[in-house]
Amino acid sequence: MTGLFAAALAGWLCLFLLVLAAAAARRRAPWAALPPRPGAEPPAVIGLLARSPAMRLYQATLLDLSARGWFRLRPPGPAAAWAEGGPGPAMCELAAEQPRDALTPYERRALAHVAFRAGVHDEVPAPALSDGFREGEDTFLAGFRREVVTDARGRALASPGFLPGHGRCSAQPH
Repeated sequence: MTGLFAAALAGWLCLFLLVLAAAAARRRAPWAALPPRPGAEPPAVIGLLARSPAMRLYQATLLDLSARGWFRLRPPGPAAAWAEGGPGPAMCELAAEQPRDALTPYERRALAHVAFRAGVHDEVPAPALSDGFREGEDTFLAGFRREVVTDARGRALASPGFLPGHGRCSAQPH
């Protein structure tokens, strides 16, 4: 009887150790292996899936970059001037220290345009970010949208048949 008891105890002990080892292995698993958390998609990708025009995708990216600290939006002049009707548009001021988070190609494109429009002053009126593109607005926005489509495909949110110029998902090119 003691042999049966010893075997049962050894079996339970082995099972207990296996459960502990499995729990420890789960804690050591790299975070990168986990699927992206819901809601981690950039606003431009969400806008793309909602069939927003390229300019809206670009504007959403600018707001997201500002929220993440790449530049800040501020009202021009003292607060008292706003009470009298305001002195002008909001200003985009480039951050003195850049955040450490990685940027997608279209985020880099948008930030490069902010820097281009700001010039040596490191600030630009917010409305000026919607024009004055080096390569022209159509070329800029077409490239921007292509990069957003590529990101959406990389996130498995758009099929390979996603048509960059048509704003819809499709299995077959039209």
